Amino acid sequence: MEHTNEKNQMNQAEEIAQFIKKEEKKEWMLPASIVFAAVVIAAAFVYSSGAANNPAPTVEQGAIGKAPEITAADVVRGNSDAKVTIIEFGDFQCPYCGKFFNDVAPFIKSAFVDTGKAKLVYKPLAFLGQESENSATAVACAQEQGKFWEMHDGIFTAEYKEVEQMIARKIESSENNGNLNLNLFTKIGKEIGLDQNAFTECFNSGKKIEVTAAHMREAQEVMTDGISTPTVYINGKKVDPRVLYDKQALTVLVESYLK
Repeated sequence: MEHTNEKNQMNQAEEIAQFIKKEEKKEWMLPASIVFAAVVIAAAFVYSSGAANNPAPTVEQGAIGKAPEITAADVVRGNSDAKVTIIEFGDFQCPYCGKFFNDVAPFIKSAFVDTGKAKLVYKPLAFLGQESENSATAVACAQEQGKFWEMHDGIFTAEYKEVEQMIARKIESSENNGNLNLNLFTKIGKEIGLDQNAFTECFNSGKKIEVTAAHMREAQEVMTDGISTPTVYINGKKVDPRVLYDKQALTVLVESYLK
């Protein structure tokens, strides 16, 4: 059974690798994003194949910018007084962010956020196109009704399914294909109980554009070696992607801040 699972994981990794090779040709792909994608694929297979006992670094080396901060525009998930602060910079169109949402975020929530050990902040960026801006606007407008995280989860759930379909159908890209639009956001809004008229008015007003612009400016100050998503910081320190995909290593890292 273990051999079968490893074989399935390898096949999945190969499929994603092929998808990423095609994505690398897109103009929006930054060098840092490509590097992250390669690391994620390697980490996802290596750690799931029993190599988690090998020592893993806790933070990435490279250019050091300012530490990210929780601002008035951010929404905290979990205990705001928790000693550990986890901040993720992401883009709703980024396929690796979708993978992170599906593979890693549930563990972070159950192991650290729900237990009161950590608080979580998501800072939506928009560097992959208009649909990224649309999605960031949608969560900001949902925030006005106290539904930021519900909209966040709904968008990523829809986008991750889209990425899976693209891979299965061997379609080159899931970005800027028109699926992240007001129709989707209002559908999610209905499911999570938003006042639809108020949400639509907010979305169409353009008043939330500056919120996303502020997140982009912060990302540029923090990620001085180039913006890439998803990028995660724990208590101000950038976390090596290999640690994020290793539950044991991630737990050790979080626990180290609780001592």
